[in-house]
Amino acid sequence: MKDEFSKKGFRYFSEPIDNIRLVLNFIEKEQCRPFRRKAQATFVVSILETTGKVENVFKEAYPYLIRSISNQLLFINHDHDGTTFYFLTPEQGCYQISYREGDDETQLFHQIYQRLEQLASAQLVIDNNFEVDLPSDLWNGDEVTYKLSEFHLEQIKNRLPLGNLK
Repeated sequence: MKDEFSKKGFRYFSEPIDNIRLVLNFIEKEQCRPFRRKAQATFVVSILETTGKVENVFKEAYPYLIRSISNQLLFINHDHDGTTFYFLTPEQGCYQISYREGDDETQLFHQIYQRLEQLASAQLVIDNNFEVDLPSDLWNGDEVTYKLSEFHLEQIKNRLPLGNLK
């Protein structure tokens, strides 16, 4: 992975430097430590390796994403069928890349680079602005928040095959 990122212009530092933009934070199940950002623009990808069958990637991996306070988790699972690389985001986005013995490693690392670079190179332009005293006419939301909640509920319905949500 280091070679692929280096070929694309990234530089490796064994210790973080000021104004670092991308951090690959290797964590373990027993020792899930977050990387403490010094700047808002630092993108942290935590990497966790496991073995065995994964029944539910969200249930097994998502807690490590949260505990590591990362922008993304690369959950690498080695099983008898090969290795699956799951990419999880705090918004519960998830996609995967599979690798089997004999597959092209160069292509694998290129795919990983393509997935991580897109978000890691994005320029953060939103700065949260919290209003303590929200006007009372917005306490129940407005047309925009209503549409967002409708969309969110529809997404939940599509993920849960058991019955209907009202």
